[in-house]
Amino acid sequence: MKETVTLLLNIARKSYLGADFRQAISYASEAKSSAQGRDWLEAQKYLLGCYGELLEKSAVQSIQDELRDFSRSCDNTLKSCAHYLLAQSFAIQGQWPKVKGNIEIALEAALAQGDFDDISYAIFGAARIDANLGQYQKALEGLSKLESILNARPRPDIQISLEILKSYIYKKLGQFDVAARIAWRAYEFAKVEGFHVHIPIILVSLATLEFDRKNFNEVRVYLSLAEKGVLAEKQPALFNYLQAEKLRLDKVLPVSEFDLIVDTHARVIQEKEKGLIDFRNQHTLLDLALLFLRNPQKSFDKSELLSQVWGRSYAPGSDDNLVYVTIKRLRSMIEPDPENPKYILRTRHGYYFDNRHRLHFKNEEQAAV
Repeated sequence: MKETVTLLLNIARKSYLGADFRQAISYASEAKSSAQGRDWLEAQKYLLGCYGELLEKSAVQSIQDELRDFSRSCDNTLKSCAHYLLAQSFAIQGQWPKVKGNIEIALEAALAQGDFDDISYAIFGAARIDANLGQYQKALEGLSKLESILNARPRPDIQISLEILKSYIYKKLGQFDVAARIAWRAYEFAKVEGFHVHIPIILVSLATLEFDRKNFNEVRVYLSLAEKGVLAEKQPALFNYLQAEKLRLDKVLPVSEFDLIVDTHARVIQEKEKGLIDFRNQHTLLDLALLFLRNPQKSFDKSELLSQVWGRSYAPGSDDNLVYVTIKRLRSMIEPDPENPKYILRTRHGYYFDNRHRLHFKNEEQAAV
């Protein structure tokens, strides 16, 4: 039985971190039905996180009631964890005084028992409260203590939350470069550990950082990347947060001076109206786009396109459809209105990029055309 519960909890954890909340709920609920003690609390943790992300308030309230009952009669070794989860449930509801009260109980109980995992969660919870109250130095002192514990007893799930909170605090302190370095560290850590649920949050954080540093084009890039990773029906809470941030920043962002921003390192193109366009798995289309963009107003016939993009000679007849279809696919990606293209235009014998549009190559010597 214990082995089955452990397996179900592992699947629930991976599903939650992968932002598949419905699947996580299914496995966590099954585990909860036969789990006891700390395993039961772990199942509640995933259920609470999932229902919070799905904006299912009644389900959050139900778990909160179960946790309150559990905390009144549980063994002292489980008291800290129970109150930490109660604090999480109140945080979802925005009841911060109750969050603070439960975190204080959780920290006291954890220190009494000497359980380093419980101590770590409680210290993080206290630092989060301090940060919300604007007590940033106090929060950083708490996070410094937490880092010392995590160096000896690594907990990736706490580490990623610590990094995100530290970045937020340094941003609030106006230390934007430090905040950005920590945010990027968190982003790389999330990718390595498979914490996909945190990546859009980090990207939004980077967008707000770049706004404060007045790198407005980067703001749009990060917001578009975050938006592509969030579906309204699967992550409504995060989607609502992202849309609110996007609306807030859009109101004050200056109009971009460029129609197209090309980042060859990231293999993306930012279009003024369409936002971020991902070419990471579209090698031929990116090569074709770069050929046009780096040679504005130069017309390329089919023979030149086959030679420079496909690396072979043009075969009349058989290659005509290949060129037509590829140009059409490229237009569908970068043109706001593919039926009335404004970037990739046709001449009598070929295609070219119209140089009336403002173009910028990011991270390259070549700048606006």
